[in-house]
Amino acid sequence: MKKSYKTIITFILIALLGIGIYVVWRQIKKTSVGEIPKQTELPQGGIKNNTSTEIPNAGSGSEIISEQKTSIISLIKLSDAPVFDFWINKNTSDVFYLAQDGGVFVAKEGKDENISSQQIQALNSLEESSSGEKTLVAFGNPQSPQWGIFDSIDRVWRPLPSNIVTATWGSNENELVIIKKNTSSNSLGFLNLTKTPPEFKNIVSDFSFKNIRLSFFPLSDLFITELPSSDYLSRAWLLNTKTLSFNTIRSGENDLFLKWNNEKGVVFSFGKNSGFGIFNNPLISDPNPVPFSTIPQKCAGASTLVYCFVPQQNSPTLFEDYILNKNYSDDVLYTEDSGSGSLDRIVVSDLNSGNPIDAKNPRALGNRLFFINKYDGFLYMISGIKKPEEPRYFEPYD
Repeated sequence: MKKSYKTIITFILIALLGIGIYVVWRQIKKTSVGEIPKQTELPQGGIKNNTSTEIPNAGSGSEIISEQKTSIISLIKLSDAPVFDFWINKNTSDVFYLAQDGGVFVAKEGKDENISSQQIQALNSLEESSSGEKTLVAFGNPQSPQWGIFDSIDRVWRPLPSNIVTATWGSNENELVIIKKNTSSNSLGFLNLTKTPPEFKNIVSDFSFKNIRLSFFPLSDLFITELPSSDYLSRAWLLNTKTLSFNTIRSGENDLFLKWNNEKGVVFSFGKNSGFGIFNNPLISDPNPVPFSTIPQKCAGASTLVYCFVPQQNSPTLFEDYILNKNYSDDVLYTEDSGSGSLDRIVVSDLNSGNPIDAKNPRALGNRLFFINKYDGFLYMISGIKKPEEPRYFEPYD
């Protein structure tokens, strides 16, 4: 009988021990699923022309993914439909977008507001004014486009003269810098929009540059860049519109693309040989060091912060193919505080989860960052971004 009692007690003890081990194991498994592991390396990759360029390891000082969920960052699909491009009225914080058929909408977290249903075919480019109250749009034949301005206050389109070859905003919203087609040559000058019809003031009578982009620097410098190509060397110049001094800032490089960011006052640059760089002054040959590689179309700036979406994987791809949407990337977001030099890395894309992000044309307003996702063409918003000072946790979207 005593032996039977001992056997029963032994079985009970073994069962209790097994239950205890199982409970502990379940708790450990539950905890591990909820953790966000730290990442000690920045993604390897970038966009290069027929190259695979490694991105330097930023070290533990750049870590942002943490077990502590100290700041929730949310991602929202903002537009109701795919967009061509968008802009922000900085005075009202309203976000406007141009649909692919030319319709103009105010983006909202609910149903978007359609403020212009005018159809516009073959959209080419969009550039907002400094306040975002107006936007300059090119459409039609890219070799000989038409130009118009949408006024987001009056909510109307204003046509521009048909002889404009290319244009950019000048020192204010009432002025454009344009190349005007003449009978036998082109002229560079200012177009005064307060006059009816707009009044042209000549700067250079015989302006022979072709296939170029214009960007105006406060208060009098004009940034002139040839369109990027892998087939020929593109160049860039800086013209002072008052003194007419002319400086070559890039003598020639394949896939050269430079983007002036007015909010941050920096130039984002990319070239096949020089790679990606951020310049405080376009005349300076050495960029600010950054531990990642991307392209200017994926970067924005505001106040002291620089935002860049960076492909996670090596990208042995042609720059032109990427711009023409023949290739796609899988991005993470880097935020850099130029004042302190601190850097954050925010995971916004995970191809395995079915929610990839290939961001283009980002624009920042406060702690919100807006961008177009190339995978679906919709406008998205990331909110809750802070200066890179503490760990962040990214909340995936549904």
